[in-house]
Amino acid sequence: MIRSLFHPRIVALALLAILPYALGATISTLLVDFPKVNAVFMPLVRETFTLGLASIAIGFMALILGVIRLALNGRRWWETVNSWQSWWLLHLWTYGLVAAVVVATVMFEALFESTILVGTVYISVYMIAHGLLALVLIYAPKVFSRPPRGLRTVNRLVFTAVVLCLLIEAMMTLHSQFFFTTAYWNKSLASRQFIEQQQLLNYTYLGHKFNTDGFYDEEFFPSDDGDFVVASITGSFGLGVVPLPYNFTSVAERKLQEAFEENPNVRRVGVHNLGIPNAEVHDLLRVHKHVAKPLNPDLTVYLAFLTNDIHVIETDALRHSHLQNWRVYRFIDKLITPYEREEPRIKVDFSLRTSELSKYRLDNGDKEPEVPDYVRDSTKEEPTLSEEDFIRRELQRLVFCQPERDNIQRIYRMYFNALETFRKRVGPGFIMVLAPDEFQVNDALWEKLMSMVDDPSEYDRDYPQKRVVEYCREKGIPYLDLLPLLREAEKEQRTYHLRDTHWNAWGNEIAGEAIADRILEYTGQSVQSDKHRSEGDGS
Repeated sequence: MIRSLFHPRIVALALLAILPYALGATISTLLVDFPKVNAVFMPLVRETFTLGLASIAIGFMALILGVIRLALNGRRWWETVNSWQSWWLLHLWTYGLVAAVVVATVMFEALFESTILVGTVYISVYMIAHGLLALVLIYAPKVFSRPPRGLRTVNRLVFTAVVLCLLIEAMMTLHSQFFFTTAYWNKSLASRQFIEQQQLLNYTYLGHKFNTDGFYDEEFFPSDDGDFVVASITGSFGLGVVPLPYNFTSVAERKLQEAFEENPNVRRVGVHNLGIPNAEVHDLLRVHKHVAKPLNPDLTVYLAFLTNDIHVIETDALRHSHLQNWRVYRFIDKLITPYEREEPRIKVDFSLRTSELSKYRLDNGDKEPEVPDYVRDSTKEEPTLSEEDFIRRELQRLVFCQPERDNIQRIYRMYFNALETFRKRVGPGFIMVLAPDEFQVNDALWEKLMSMVDDPSEYDRDYPQKRVVEYCREKGIPYLDLLPLLREAEKEQRTYHLRDTHWNAWGNEIAGEAIADRILEYTGQSVQSDKHRSEGDGS
């Protein structure tokens, strides 16, 4: 049955039937998706577009000439194809498909790992291979009757290798669906994007320089005798929207310095800010291994923005990519490639650093950096996102407040697998800090979101914290839940920057002081103030 299903005549008809669809997909990718690419910081955009145009031309030529040929002499062509006995044609189509994947995979480093750019390369190469295959199939069908005698052994070996590779990839994909693993992660897209963002900012953000390790902080120092060092590992909250002195890590550092001031055994105190925007848990594990761990910190604090971090795990767990994210490639790459610090892929002229970025640099040279007005007065905050984009983003994050939603518990279990890996890699001295979403502390925003959903009764506003706290207690993980503290502080003034999802100066102050208190409690030091304590901050 399988042999009859994949008889060359069936494969030939399928290839011809797919040709218009492949051509349509190529046109859609190039003319609809491709223009969405931000080309300011992308290499090979013009070359990729030219490749796409060439593939469309070949596709059109194959389609038109094929229709003409079959209309004039379709019966004779069918008789020729009907006499074939070989799977050679199917093998050739498979080689073309794999070649497109390989080319896209090899090029994705140079293509900034942009899904749209890589997808354009993939569909373009495939369209060229498919179009040429269709042309030869229609005009010289006898070529495909069977492979030349000298190539038959090579064909068997190559096809076996291709099928084996596909099977291994399928098993790796299935494995990543149910188990958190870093085996298929080597390069950090988030780290590289962060370095490139710093390059665009001329390595200055809100008046303060990024350090030589590529993080928004003063220079790191390793923990030595007389030092107390905390490694704060997080995502975009490490950068946020306030100058460095107002960041929660700086707030926590000042409070810890005050607490240890009378301790003769402590000479220096540092809370190192290892925050990377858009980071996935895989990225944070990489930061711990290659940056935080060599600093020999006394404590490691993982600040988790739950409605974002859990979503990140879901994205990876459910990723069925067949372009740049082949796990076979990434697994081999990780085995043979040593760790290197991420660097910008291309050098951007200063003229390309748009004037719009100047408000984020605030570079005063050697002078004391100016503090933006909105830092001291939240009423002067300008929204980062449009109303539409902000609400859309918050609605997307509501999914983690639906305990009965299909597959949601599997997503949480995946996150807990990641968290367990993180905790084991760090070892003793690990504290988890739970950062809430704005809709969990802003009553007006929550009510607005609930007015936009079909059934508000399906949503539990505090569910992410409840679920993660339950897990932390079960596993004995020390934690701090910032939700009660920020919800109470919100009554006094807004804790999140206007339509941004990150804390403003007030929110950073509340979080930083609470984290310092939790660290002091964990280390057995006397807590200077209990105004930020909450019932949920115990281990």
